[in-house]
Amino acid sequence: MRRSELPELSSASDKPALDPKGRVHTFCHAVPGRWHVMGVTQGAGLSLRWFRDQFGGGADDARDPYERLTEEAARIPPAANGLIWTPYLMGERTPHLDPHARAALVGLTANRTRAHVVRAILEGVAFSLRDTFEIFKKMNVPVGEIRLGGGGARSELWRQIQADVYGRDLRHSYLCATRNAGNDQTRRAPAEEKIASVRVVFHIISTGGGSGTSRTTRYIAERWSAGSRIIHPEKPGGRGPEPMNRG
Repeated sequence: MRRSELPELSSASDKPALDPKGRVHTFCHAVPGRWHVMGVTQGAGLSLRWFRDQFGGGADDARDPYERLTEEAARIPPAANGLIWTPYLMGERTPHLDPHARAALVGLTANRTRAHVVRAILEGVAFSLRDTFEIFKKMNVPVGEIRLGGGGARSELWRQIQADVYGRDLRHSYLCATRNAGNDQTRRAPAEEKIASVRVVFHIISTGGGSGTSRTTRYIAERWSAGSRIIHPEKPGGRGPEPMNRG
């Protein structure tokens, strides 16, 4: 995914598994006789893009602004000193099938910085995605190996946060291109050069690699569970806000 796209968590199963609450989606798999179960967080990559667009990506130093943002976040300890982000900027599909769900930043104090907010966004998105695994578990949908891909997975910090939040080792895949000239390899060979071969490389990200401990993860999980319920600002008369126009 690009950082602005809707990320999904998918698993394959030998038999159809349906969630009676409609929080995840079940489709026919491309492989005959298999089924594809998918959970979606609407505002995952969008959360970081929203922050960048509204508050800037830091001083321009010719680097990707997302790289600067995650560098800021890396200076903040796990759990962002109690700051919680729920990424429901466009309603939600998993685990709250609810167009009225709204994002929330909970736990702000005067000594919190933009780096705390970015860290909270990265962690909040990871915990939102983890909700899909919890639903899969209740549905008896198998989850063996977890692989990361797309733009968000380019961030080392975000990969590590996900490994710690999920409590699982992850595999990060990327393409490695070999140029015709010599034996030099590059992940991003210039377009005008002829590519001799392309192979998929997997990198293992181990849980507990420094960005969080089991104690910290338990703490933030409890905070996330409480914070994620703050999603329905009420209008007078008891009606929630109108669904966001996605057009």
